[in-house]
Amino acid sequence: MDEFQKKDPKNEIDLTEFDLTDFKEYFDEEDAQREAEAIEVAEREAAEEAARLAEEERIRLEEQRKKEEEERKAAEELAARKKAEFEAREKEEARRAAEKAAAAALAAKKAEEAKLQEQKEISARLFEQADVNNEMIPDQPKVETVADEASKIEFAAFSSILDIENNTVNEQQQQPTFDDETPSGFLADKSKKKSTLAVVICVILCIATIICSTLAVLNFKDRSSADENSNEQNVTAQNNRAESFKPFDNLTISYNNVAYPDSINEKLKAMYSENSDLAGWLTIENSAIDYPIMQDSENKYYLYNHNSFDESARYGTPFVDFRCSKNGLSKNTIIYGHRMNNDTHFGSLDNYADVKYYKSHPIIKYDTLTGSYTFKIYAAFYATTQSSSDGGYVFDYYNPYMSDNNFEGYINMLNQYALYTTDAGLEKTDKIITLSTCSHFYDNLKSGGVDARFVVVGRLLRNGESETVDTSKVTQNSDYRRPQLWYDKNGQSNPYAAYRSWRPSM
Repeated sequence: MDEFQKKDPKNEIDLTEFDLTDFKEYFDEEDAQREAEAIEVAEREAAEEAARLAEEERIRLEEQRKKEEEERKAAEELAARKKAEFEAREKEEARRAAEKAAAAALAAKKAEEAKLQEQKEISARLFEQADVNNEMIPDQPKVETVADEASKIEFAAFSSILDIENNTVNEQQQQPTFDDETPSGFLADKSKKKSTLAVVICVILCIATIICSTLAVLNFKDRSSADENSNEQNVTAQNNRAESFKPFDNLTISYNNVAYPDSINEKLKAMYSENSDLAGWLTIENSAIDYPIMQDSENKYYLYNHNSFDESARYGTPFVDFRCSKNGLSKNTIIYGHRMNNDTHFGSLDNYADVKYYKSHPIIKYDTLTGSYTFKIYAAFYATTQSSSDGGYVFDYYNPYMSDNNFEGYINMLNQYALYTTDAGLEKTDKIITLSTCSHFYDNLKSGGVDARFVVVGRLLRNGESETVDTSKVTQNSDYRRPQLWYDKNGQSNPYAAYRSWRPSM
């Protein structure tokens, strides 16, 4: 044991004189290096984690983009399919209308041809009768006609004037002889005075009969020509009615024992006699919008099922909201119409999205049953009809009754949505007209599309105000209000999110 202790190096070190300062500095430096390495490792790991998260985010965004692209394509395909189906239905309706018009024209033509044929037969009989009166066939008794009777009466009166009614001739003297080599007819025998007088009288009778027959034939031809021209005009009018955007210009009054409302607008009597559901007539000059406006106890009746003549029609006809006044104006008179691809109904209304179109069509005319009104267009806008499209909010622009104070809130909302505003101005005491039609403007925001409307609002002309409009003062709104879906899709915050509390009230 002693020998081992002598060889142990620890026993040979004198720790009392050993300086640990150098070792401390060494350990501090080593600790600092280890700390730096740890920080470097942590930073590298953080960078790697950030890169991994970034890559995951990139992949997620790429997948989201692909999904949105697929949804957009699906929505476009759906919209295209719906459009194709809609156009196919329109073409089918147009084809059926054309067939119906063609059938009506053919029936009218056949009826006219039958009438002409009958008149030709009558004319032929008249000519035959004229020939009988102009020739005396031997051994064939002359058949007296109504014209002959009339001629006798005329001759009796004529002969009384000439004082020859007592001049008689025997039957043999009146009957001429016929020979192939001698003149035939009433002038064959001139040897006797009485026979000559009878011949003269017969000639006068024949001439009178021929003149009467000729006049009858000419009159018949004139009537036939007039009837034929009239028929051609009717067929042309029918074809124009099937093809024209304005089938009511030449509407004639068929009273149908109609009881008209007191003080009815004279311009609407003709249409009212066709359908007493008539509420008014809407006109925008130099446009396809020139229609009678119907109204029923519910909006569905004229939305899809019936046209303005109360006939079955898939696409209905423009109509005023059932809540609005029929004989006058409400605070807000709302008129709906389908957006037809051939510009019928309200198919041309969304042209007002272009300021240039507004400048050419700044006025709306609306005749009710008891008055005629003019509106200056104030604004046009797009709106959605489902609360899920705009953060739980729907702009109820289609309410006919609002108090003046509540109307101030409506004006504020309208100015947010408006694509542009005009110098027409809008005050809380004004009355307005609202034209509304469907729109696919926001369909690309989600799969299956977005139910939206395009709306034009006009302000009633004030007392003493001129119809003149200064279209140069129109103000466009580049930041007009869109639905929340639009802001979400475009990664933008909605500056109008706080304005979702206005509701119409009395």
